[in-house]
Amino acid sequence: MGGKIPDIAGFMDSDWGGNCDDQQLIGAYVFRMGDGAVSWKMKKQTSIALSSVEAEYMAMCQAAKEAVWLTGLLNDFGIGLQAPMILFSDNQGALALTHTPVFHLQSKHIDIQYHYTHKCIQNGLITVEYIPTKVMIADVLTKSLPWPHHIALMQMMGILGRN
Repeated sequence: MGGKIPDIAGFMDSDWGGNCDDQQLIGAYVFRMGDGAVSWKMKKQTSIALSSVEAEYMAMCQAAKEAVWLTGLLNDFGIGLQAPMILFSDNQGALALTHTPVFHLQSKHIDIQYHYTHKCIQNGLITVEYIPTKVMIADVLTKSLPWPHHIALMQMMGILGRN
């Protein structure tokens, strides 16, 4: 992430293999407008991912659908975005998977619906960018964190005020 976070952006993450009972991943996203969260969701996925890259890619699909919906909602209110909405991910492999068709041959077993993100990028609806894990707001929804880090992410999310 080179500069400041845009006025509206999505943050997505997953917890791959965190559930020892059934190995199903938890996918989550948070969309922030200005300084506060306007949409967030955590969902246990129905598919089993074979790697952390696949887990992130699958979670990215859910965030991409929400980004397209939020863009439409803003358009309905007469608020057009100047550029495609940005989804931030902390997984370089998942980001590569959204851009590189060669990877799609290696990931043919991934359900077709999860390639939705790739199509949204091709159609100029969204863009995806890397963000370091230490500022991945969606981590609050997918994993246990040390208390100071949890509080810092909640503040970035706009749920807690800053001291």
